[in-house]
Amino acid sequence: KVDELLGMIKDFGWTLGEALYHIFRNRDEHGQRIQRSEKHMKMASRFLGGRSNYMVAHILDSWMQSPYGLPKASHSERSAQYSPTKGYQELK
Repeated sequence: KVDELLGMIKDFGWTLGEALYHIFRNRDEHGQRIQRSEKHMKMASRFLGGRSNYMVAHILDSWMQSPYGLPKASHSERSAQYSPTKGYQELK
């Protein structure tokens, strides 16, 4: 199922990050609120509201445990990952 979903995302010409961005963004490039379909609204609401099998905390935990996103030990952003002063949006 995951490969099929990722294939569909690729067929749309999106990356996984772009798909997640479009699913969860609230405003368009002009600052206008996103108009969601009922299905989109219900699925996002259930997930963000903790009413699904896997909640936001599960996803964040998986991301934090993943070796794919951790910078090399010698990289300057490795120590900034948990920085109280550097904003998360500044990290790549």
